[in-house]
Amino acid sequence: MARDPEFWFTVSVVPPDLFDVGHLGGFNYDMLKDRVRKQIARGPISEPIVLGGIDYDLKHFDDDRPPRWCPHLYFLFSGGGIAPIESTFRRHYPKSDDVKRPVVVKSQKTLREDLVSTATYTIKARFKNRRPSTDDRGNADTENDELSLHHQAELAILLHKQGFLGRMIRHGNDSAFPALKVR
Repeated sequence: MARDPEFWFTVSVVPPDLFDVGHLGGFNYDMLKDRVRKQIARGPISEPIVLGGIDYDLKHFDDDRPPRWCPHLYFLFSGGGIAPIESTFRRHYPKSDDVKRPVVVKSQKTLREDLVSTATYTIKARFKNRRPSTDDRGNADTENDELSLHHQAELAILLHKQGFLGRMIRHGNDSAFPALKVR
């Protein structure tokens, strides 16, 4: 990966699709991956390289609604800039009451630890509950804690069905990753 932060960006995209506990098996990850690949291909950046994947968390709400699964995307994106990458996704993923910042694009930090943690984030094996909170200054924040065993079991079934490469999203013609050209 190039180490120039002007050309590599960390991108987080949260689709509006939330799934009730017990119904995560209805998540069509192949459809999401195909949709994202098409959005990237039709976007304003010519020939980007994108590598990342699908992440999961159990989103809790501050109005006492039951928690819901929130599949989301996290990847490295080369080329363009913050504004063109945001425009690639923002029109497809508008904000809502439940998702205040559906698209977040940041310049990639270039410290070795940052590069490794960003590149491996979506292949992690531990997932979290996300609960709304406020920080010491009263700003909106999120607290995370471990999933309960029955939630871990529900997610494990989907992850097994998906497989390792099934979680990955890859777009572009980078000869360094030929094995990831699978769906």
